[in-house]
Amino acid sequence: MEVDKDEINLETLFSGSIKNPFTYNLNLKESSFENCSVLFEEIKQIFVQGLLYNTDDSNILETDGKKTLLIDKIPNKDINIIKQYMLSMGIELTHKQYDDEDKDYYIRGLLYELQNKYSDKVNLKVEMDWITQLISKVHITIGEKVVKEVNAVIRKHKEVNFVLKLLKPENIEECYLSYYKQDEPKILNIIYFKGANISDYQYQHKYATPFTKHVR
Repeated sequence: MEVDKDEINLETLFSGSIKNPFTYNLNLKESSFENCSVLFEEIKQIFVQGLLYNTDDSNILETDGKKTLLIDKIPNKDINIIKQYMLSMGIELTHKQYDDEDKDYYIRGLLYELQNKYSDKVNLKVEMDWITQLISKVHITIGEKVVKEVNAVIRKHKEVNFVLKLLKPENIEECYLSYYKQDEPKILNIIYFKGANISDYQYQHKYATPFTKHVR
């Protein structure tokens, strides 16, 4: 990581004050960009290190000098703090939560689209709770001739992939960290990353001046 010509480490970054978006240039190995899963793991480790410096000790397990983050105990406010630190490196962190009704809503959205477009080429089966009528499991059988088309539709429904893990990721935004918290065992937490768009933070980034602030 570089700030102009001076390098700083993660401890210095996460222990200091939060800077404006795009203050730091994040240097990663070129090989990391050849595989989205590898890139995700590197960025995830930065996220984890940030939490280790900014969460309560009760959320960290230390064994033989090694610290392990207990992600299922981390409060949302700590994640929001790290979100701002990550943005200072040009990385946008998204944290979403889904209850059973949310999951059902997104699953049905996919199933309705597949039904309308490929009713004679796909077989759709679901398991649901009889009382709540909420879908819990889905089995999709795709006709050989439309596999590519159907997979493209499935990939478009990102939230369904978070819930059901139907397809392997093809880019960094499709890689994610999923977990359930101890105090909210029915809420699925999803965290994923992408490169932030500097135009979304025009009034905040390090290049902003009194003149550029009025330019859109």
